[in-house]
Amino acid sequence: MTDIERTSKDLINEAILLGATDIHFMPLKNGYQCRYRVAGSLTMGSFYQQDIAEKMINYLKYSVGMDIGERRKSQSKSMLYTHQSTSFTLRFSTLPASPTESLAIRIAPFTSPYLLQSLSFFQADQSHLSRISLLNEGLVLITGATGSGKTTTIYALLEEFKKRDQAIIISIEDPVERPLEGVIQMEVNEKAGITFTHALQAILRHDPDIIVIGEIRDEQTAVLAIQAAMTGHLVLASLHATNAFLSFMRLTELGVTNGFDCIKAVVHQKLAVIKGTTMRFSVYDWLVGDDLVQAIKGVKPKRSNCTSLKRAWAIKAIDTEECLRLL
Repeated sequence: MTDIERTSKDLINEAILLGATDIHFMPLKNGYQCRYRVAGSLTMGSFYQQDIAEKMINYLKYSVGMDIGERRKSQSKSMLYTHQSTSFTLRFSTLPASPTESLAIRIAPFTSPYLLQSLSFFQADQSHLSRISLLNEGLVLITGATGSGKTTTIYALLEEFKKRDQAIIISIEDPVERPLEGVIQMEVNEKAGITFTHALQAILRHDPDIIVIGEIRDEQTAVLAIQAAMTGHLVLASLHATNAFLSFMRLTELGVTNGFDCIKAVVHQKLAVIKGTTMRFSVYDWLVGDDLVQAIKGVKPKRSNCTSLKRAWAIKAIDTEECLRLL
């Protein structure tokens, strides 16, 4: 093992031992500052001189299958990593920043898939998730900021969908974070012309029952998702929106003007840190039933995830500082 390989692996191992969900290589004028995200907060890590850091980044890019010579465009890839007999999914993302390239690594457990019942403390959330897992058609939107747990919720739902022996499940992801037996998983590859839109068009010709879209990013993908939901498919998709109600504004911004009636549920989520630990749970903001019908008409519901946050604070699941941070 070379010094660079050893240093790179020591960095990842330290992050795992700290319970970090992300590693950031922050470019500075004279080197790189490493920072960890632990329980939603950034923690300072080691500083690396420019030449050492660049060698580490090249090694990590090579290990995950990225083009180490490409620094003008962003890249995204994932890989399996084992530490002390436990497997993790590492998702690598690069950005052509100034003064040099930036690298971020998302860390997620691989061997212990989340169950729907374990995502939230509250029975209402678990009931809504269970109802989604029983749907046969329509569009379900999972919204939230980056790092809010959308992918975890989607994979937990996929575990439930897999129990349907007669269902063909196909996903398009960027990148594939966790290989799932029984699911046909496509990965975005823009160099090869495989975008979310192109992949979704191909998927619709492949006789699917359930379609999972890693992210709705443009008008074509949004329109195709709605068309698929209106023609008898169950479509599960993530969307960046600041709350569940604004998901409709986001779709409108993308150019979608009709077809909202096929939407069966919209959920916005955040991750809250359990008091006294580094463990986190999901706080959900739901649009279902009458609230969903009113939201489609442009009427904002009274209830939001602020209610769930306050309930979590009331039962002492989170402290006051965490509650205020998420509010």
